[in-house]
Amino acid sequence: MKKFFSIALAAVLVSSMLFSCNKKGGHGTTPLEDSIAQLFGKGFGTFIKQQATEGPQANKDFDANAFLKGLKIVLECDTSDVEFLNGLQAGQQIFGQIMQISMQEGVTLDKDLVYKNIEKVLTSKGKVNTADLQKIGKEMEAMIEVARKQMLARTLKEGNDYIAQQLKADKDLKKTASGLVYKITKKGNGVNFKQDDDVMVKYKGTHIDGTVFDESQKATPMMVSNGQLIPGFVEILKLMSPGAKAHVIIPANLAYGEMGSIDRMSGTRSIKGNETLVFDIETGNLATEADLKATKHSVEAYNQGR
Repeated sequence: MKKFFSIALAAVLVSSMLFSCNKKGGHGTTPLEDSIAQLFGKGFGTFIKQQATEGPQANKDFDANAFLKGLKIVLECDTSDVEFLNGLQAGQQIFGQIMQISMQEGVTLDKDLVYKNIEKVLTSKGKVNTADLQKIGKEMEAMIEVARKQMLARTLKEGNDYIAQQLKADKDLKKTASGLVYKITKKGNGVNFKQDDDVMVKYKGTHIDGTVFDESQKATPMMVSNGQLIPGFVEILKLMSPGAKAHVIIPANLAYGEMGSIDRMSGTRSIKGNETLVFDIETGNLATEADLKATKHSVEAYNQGR
């Protein structure tokens, strides 16, 4: 995370300096201007709603009231107070950097502590020492790396403890040489799937606390390949045949490892580094050409809509 602090701070300061506002206020002075304002709002409202609820990156949990609350704070602010507006924009930038640290490093920062120390510096007397700023940046980068390693160790231990508890509680669970833990809850028919097979799969993935991070709505073609799936998923599919069901616990080294995974729809970290995952999997038959073609078209349509 080289030079993160200095780069982030520079971005905030530059954006604030470039910020401009209408010091005359925000009310229209003629009926025509009010009509334009109405259309302006209607247009933006339509665009935002379409993107939030119907577009390719739609959020099924979109909270219109919460969104409007944030929007209203900005639109109703005193446009004659330039520093207040700059503070709003800087706050958005800083919040974004805090979220970026959380997503990329898995480190959670207390926003109240961040604010209190910004307040302490801005209300203090004396000039800023550039050398001090560089020192702070280096110290923070080093501390984030330590915090990241602590988080990884903690998450790995939680997963290992969970696996040990499950093996003790459920004697039907088996553990493979690689560390994969599973039980076949319904036997399938025929021979087990093999490397590079395209299999129709329906699944639900959860964290060890039971919360769902991913779930297929219907059976989807999946290639039994490490280039397409995490190693643990490949291994369990090779232990299953058409029509089988399995409950599987995938340790971190067979899942997403230290990197974890970031959801490309929401931009949030859906899986932490070193996290153990739990899946319930149901297999169908080998995928047909029609199944593969339908999936390809769905992916292309999604990518075009992004």
